[in-house]
Amino acid sequence: GFDEHSLLQAAAFASRPDSGDPLDQALLGAAGELPPATRLAEFPFTEARRRETVILRRDGEAASAFTKGAPETVLAMCDAPADEQGAWLARVEGFARTGHKVIACARRGLPAAEGIAGEPASGFQFAGLLAFEDPVREGVRAAVADCMAAGMRVLMVTGDHPATAAAIAREIGLGGAQPGVVTLAPDDDAGAVLREHDGVHVVARATPAQKLGLVQALQAQGELVAVTGDGVNDVPALRLADIGVAMGERGTQSAREVAPVVLLD
Repeated sequence: GFDEHSLLQAAAFASRPDSGDPLDQALLGAAGELPPATRLAEFPFTEARRRETVILRRDGEAASAFTKGAPETVLAMCDAPADEQGAWLARVEGFARTGHKVIACARRGLPAAEGIAGEPASGFQFAGLLAFEDPVREGVRAAVADCMAAGMRVLMVTGDHPATAAAIAREIGLGGAQPGVVTLAPDDDAGAVLREHDGVHVVARATPAQKLGLVQALQAQGELVAVTGDGVNDVPALRLADIGVAMGERGTQSAREVAPVVLLD
């Protein structure tokens, strides 16, 4: 029951116009002007929840909840049968293997009698997938090669899907044709996972606490650790690193405040 326009609209309803997130801005721009609606509640994205939900009421209609986030998280909130969910996750894998960031979107109605006691966690109707491409900046491959030639170990640590991260790693020359990728579960000890796996180039689905854990584990091994980052989720790792480097132009204020080095360009 969803076409491209209604999917974009649902994803835009689940976005915050004032968030400053490039992904939200892209969705709002693609969806165009939205129907008038009153926002009743917002449940912002966190690394632990991996989704963002907005409850709103459009003129003359009952309240509805719109959610967007990691496909496996959103699908688990939907009433779709297992084989249908498996088919969608296979499509996610296909997009991710070509370096795309993929999010899913879903909606559910909220009968007036139900009220808004909190964020709904089930009963959603799956709306579809949205795939994003964030091209690697010019010069990154050469910069990574320079670091490795100087004897530095380079690790990519990301909250993204492991297949997306692996595709980007190949593009920037990290780990060759088959980069070593480990995927963290929310309760994994990141340091222990790093010690158990040799030849790791990419750590995927990492939370802010796990990024911090990786820094601590490497320091415990006697390594001098530099961390680059631009988001609020990078702040703990930037602060504890021996050298924290914040991206100045696109970085968040909190990242710039805790990092001793800020790149202005």
